[in-house]
Amino acid sequence: SIAVSNETTATASGTYVATGSLQVSIGPATAINGGAQWQVDFGTWQISGATVTNLSATSHAVSFRGIDYWGVPANQTVSIKANSVTKVTGTYTFNAPGIYNGLFAQGITNVASSGMLSGLTVTAAGTYSGKLLIGDSTNAISGTFNASGQATNSIPRVAKLGGPLTLQMQVNWNNSPLTVG
Repeated sequence: SIAVSNETTATASGTYVATGSLQVSIGPATAINGGAQWQVDFGTWQISGATVTNLSATSHAVSFRGIDYWGVPANQTVSIKANSVTKVTGTYTFNAPGIYNGLFAQGITNVASSGMLSGLTVTAAGTYSGKLLIGDSTNAISGTFNASGQATNSIPRVAKLGGPLTLQMQVNWNNSPLTVG
């Protein structure tokens, strides 16, 4: 608002600020389920895929919230362009990648329930694949550890081999090096 009086000159000035938007996608899904979030310029925490609008067309800092069992993406400096949406990605890494092997038994005398977990390969995204060896059978397993480091596989087996099995795994975050049990 400008006040104008009779027989006077009034002036006004203003500064236009070019603005744009920022959208950040986070991966993998298991990290999102574990609470992964992002923020721009230390503002409000946002979920994956959210868009923050009306950012000045300059550089801004994007950071990611730390969550248990996951490596946090590095902070990023992004340049916002006027009248457009700048898109950025942040990928969390599962803190238990590696190859695991192990023996298991339900009891010393129960050979049918004893075996070996062989070549369980765990990726930085939390996916895994490997083999479960029980008696003379080999069973391929694969899946994804959840945000808490848990995974379950159902293994169909014929009755003469003891029937179906459920394999439950849990990353032991307290061991160094980490173990899957």
